[in-house]
Amino acid sequence: MNSRLFRLKFFALFFGLLLTLAPLINAQQTQPARLKKLPPVNYVRSRNIDVKHIAIDLRFDWDKEQAFGNTIVTLAPFNETNKITLDASEMLINSVTLSNGTPLKFNYDEKKDKDQLEITLDRAYKRGEDVSVKVDYRTRYVNKADIETAIGNFGKGLRFIKPSPTNPGKPRQ
Repeated sequence: MNSRLFRLKFFALFFGLLLTLAPLINAQQTQPARLKKLPPVNYVRSRNIDVKHIAIDLRFDWDKEQAFGNTIVTLAPFNETNKITLDASEMLINSVTLSNGTPLKFNYDEKKDKDQLEITLDRAYKRGEDVSVKVDYRTRYVNKADIETAIGNFGKGLRFIKPSPTNPGKPRQ
């Protein structure tokens, strides 16, 4: 009789656990179907420099619809180097100097697909050593309104909004 009572308690415990765990097992099986598909991977471009600070002095020529000025980029290379590359698109580069005024050699071919400004520094800078480079430039591209769309060329470049003969009171933006 004792063994019969033991078997009865064992089966009751077994069925109790089975009934308790059944919803959890079912939930585990259906979970992958509910997961949303992840977006495609967007890889971060590798970098050779650590940009620490960017100081921009920018002015606008409303008649020519251009921006002009200079930018001082303070950076430190990840490895010893005497050359750096900065992104620059649709610009006229007037000069590149160290922040103290020492002229630097540079190469910029705006017709290339890369749109990159290659700068040769005055010497090799060690890993983590700060250097400040000043780039004097003028923009060359103006985002003109497109009659097919209200946003022009999909946000590329500058958009100059100013008074017109049909709307002389329009503020400059």
